[in-house]
Amino acid sequence: MLFLVVCEGREYYCHFDEIPCHGSILDGREILNESLKNRVLHELDCVAGVKYCGAEWRPAYGELPKIELHPLRQLAFAGV
Repeated sequence: MLFLVVCEGREYYCHFDEIPCHGSILDGREILNESLKNRVLHELDCVAGVKYCGAEWRPAYGELPKIELHPLRQLAFAGV
């Protein structure tokens, strides 16, 4: 399934074989989008927390589910 992913202010499109659960921890090695994968691996210490943000319209794709990824150290502030 294709998602719009927001990671610290930048947006990415990413397919996930399984839908990430709200509040779950995402291992950067399992991310299919190479740009997002490298960002999580190098800047977020290999793992990120998942927070759902609803859906957003993109002309090229239509309505996409939108999630945010946060560094684990920020989970308490992100409300995840």
